[in-house]
Amino acid sequence: MKTLRLVSSIENDKFLNCLLTAFVADPTIRYMWPESSQFLNHFKTFADSYCGNAVINQTAWTKDNFAGVAAWLGPNKEQDEDTLIDIIVNTCPGERVDEILGLLDTLSSYHPKEACWYLPMIGVDPNFQRHGYGMELMSHMLHEIDRRGLPVYLESSNPENITLYQKCGFDVMDRLELGGQAIVTPMIRGAKKH
Repeated sequence: MKTLRLVSSIENDKFLNCLLTAFVADPTIRYMWPESSQFLNHFKTFADSYCGNAVINQTAWTKDNFAGVAAWLGPNKEQDEDTLIDIIVNTCPGERVDEILGLLDTLSSYHPKEACWYLPMIGVDPNFQRHGYGMELMSHMLHEIDRRGLPVYLESSNPENITLYQKCGFDVMDRLELGGQAIVTPMIRGAKKH
């Protein structure tokens, strides 16, 4: 039976491999690492840091044994910003570093100051996309968060995913440019009471 389950810490590499396949054509990520060798060499390290401690904190989920995954960070569970900056400075093309760091700084101004959940990354292996896996990964955790009465924040790195997030109740806060294109979209979903 295919189902959702938590990702165990010994499965972190499978979790990151699913994200690697899911983000291979993501416009924001590929702006950061335009060459395939750059992307393949650096994305998993970035994703591991960007997802914070979701796997360790048991807030990372998989669908159908890594056909899709989602990393959730609860209130007060933050990413290691120094490590993220270090990865960007040392792995992204030099002429793009300041722009990428500027985008991260701008995004931090949209992150709610109140207690909230944060979805740093969700992805479905391209072989399994368009089967509702992303929606299932979202809906499952949103139901749990709604029971707690907290808002949820995310940053869409791909304009194609905005409709999915809107169907889940997220509202667009802004559209930000990277590389001259409006591709990064901070989004918020207000607290729901059950």
